[in-house]
Amino acid sequence: RDQAYNGIKILKQKYEQAVTEKEEATEKIISMEGLMKLEQEGSALRELEMKVAELKCQLAESEQEKDDIIDDYETQIEDLKCTLETMRTAPGATKKLASRDVNTV
Repeated sequence: RDQAYNGIKILKQKYEQAVTEKEEATEKIISMEGLMKLEQEGSALRELEMKVAELKCQLAESEQEKDDIIDDYETQIEDLKCTLETMRTAPGATKKLASRDVNTV
């Protein structure tokens, strides 16, 4: 009888050990799955960061192009003002032209 009791006790211990090992293995699997998911999310995040950086560069280029166009127009306006001033003050300029204020163009 003691032998049977010891046999049952040993089986119970082995069962509990197997259950514990199974739980630990399950936790490891869940941890690995979590790490893999984090790695995938990290890759997706890096891709998004690269896309944002690319869009920022495109925006900066667009802003520079816009600034260049504005600068060109401002230069053309100043050139036209100088031309008008030269025409206004030139000998033989009409009274109507001579009376115009360059800054109202």
